[in-house]
Amino acid sequence: MPKIKECVKCKQKEKIAYFSIADDGFKCEQCGRIDKSAISISPTVVDAIKYIVSAPDKKIYSFNLNGEEIAELGLVSKVYFNEKIDNEELE
Repeated sequence: MPKIKECVKCKQKEKIAYFSIADDGFKCEQCGRIDKSAISISPTVVDAIKYIVSAPDKKIYSFNLNGEEIAELGLVSKVYFNEKIDNEELE
């Protein structure tokens, strides 16, 4: 499961702006800029990821995003799951 409570590098809880594939979770603006695997995400997508990870199964899709936010979430999801599947196949 991705780490979503704080920046995985510096532990800051504010200014989360990236999702790091390499470090498996959120990064703040400063830490995310230096991580080549980090994907820039909007505050709305940060909230959507937090919701998806913590919501009960029956309510996982009960949120709204606009087209751009859906594309951001789709990119993060695709890259994250592809990385997890590739790593599991190697084990």
